[in-house]
Amino acid sequence: MTHLASCSIAARSADLDHAMHTMLDDLSGRTPWPAFERRVEEARRRLAALIGADADQIALVPNVSTTAHQAASALSFRRRREVVVARAEFPGVAQALAAHRRRGAWLYWIGAPGRLLTPLEFLDGIGHRTALVSIPAVTYQNGQRLPIAEITAAARTAGATARRWETGTPPIPAIYAAVAGLRIIDDLNVADVRRHVTSLVDLAARQLAVHGERLRLAADDRARSAHLAVVDPEPQRLADGLATRRILIAPRGDIARIAFHAFNTGDDVAHVCALIRQYRRAIRPRQPRGGPA
Repeated sequence: MTHLASCSIAARSADLDHAMHTMLDDLSGRTPWPAFERRVEEARRRLAALIGADADQIALVPNVSTTAHQAASALSFRRRREVVVARAEFPGVAQALAAHRRRGAWLYWIGAPGRLLTPLEFLDGIGHRTALVSIPAVTYQNGQRLPIAEITAAARTAGATARRWETGTPPIPAIYAAVAGLRIIDDLNVADVRRHVTSLVDLAARQLAVHGERLRLAADDRARSAHLAVVDPEPQRLADGLATRRILIAPRGDIARIAFHAFNTGDDVAHVCALIRQYRRAIRPRQPRGGPA
C-alpha cells in the first residue's frame, strides 16, 4: 500500500502498534494513572520542543475543533465581536466558531471558494473590532501554507486575543499514539524532511502538469505544503480508482489531495502520476469509429 493521504489517520507503523500494546499493559495494572500521566507529560514536552514552545504553553486536547471552541469560549464578544475565518478553514473549526454567534460573535469570512488565499486578505480583515483570528497553518484542501507570524503580529497589534484551556480527562489513546509519532520525528532532521517532501511535491506537480492536470498550487515554494491539490470533477471516483491499485489519497470537495511524507520516494511519485494518466485514458469518452465528422 502506498500512503499518499494525510487525514485524521496517518500510515500505521510498528511504533504505533507497540504504543497501543503498552497502553493496554498499563491499563491492566492496578493503578494506571501514574503511567498515563507520565505519557501525557512526555507528549507535552516533546511537542513543545518540536515547535519551539515551553511545555506549560502546550494544551493537549482531543482535536483542533475542540481547541477552536475553547479558544472562542474564553472571549466575551461584547466590545470586540468579529472572528476572522477563512473560507478555506477546516470545516470542523469553522463550525465550532460559528456556534458562538449566539453569544454575539460575528464571523468575518475572507477568501473565496476554489482559490488560494493571500496574506493581504487576512491583514485587511483584522481591525479594531476583531476578537479572534483563526489561521490554518496549512489549508486542509489546497495545501497552502500561510505566513503565521505575520498574521499573528497583525492580530496582536489590533488587540485580538484568546486563551486556550486544557480541561477534563486527557485523550489517553491519542496521547500514546502521539508520543510514538513524536519519537519518530525526534529521530529525523525536520529541515531535511521539509526539503525532501518539497522536492516530491515539485516533481509530482511537474509530471502532472505536463499531462494536462489542473493543480491548485501556490506559485511561491514557501507557501507550499506537503499536499498537492489536483482539481477533479469526481475526486472520490479518482480516489476509489487509485485505491484498487493500492494507492491512498484524500478526496476533498473538488480536489483530489495527494500528500507526501518523509517515507515517500520518487518512485511513489512516478507510480501515482502514471496511474492517474491511466485513469484519465480509461474514462475519456471514446470517439465514434471513423473519428469526428
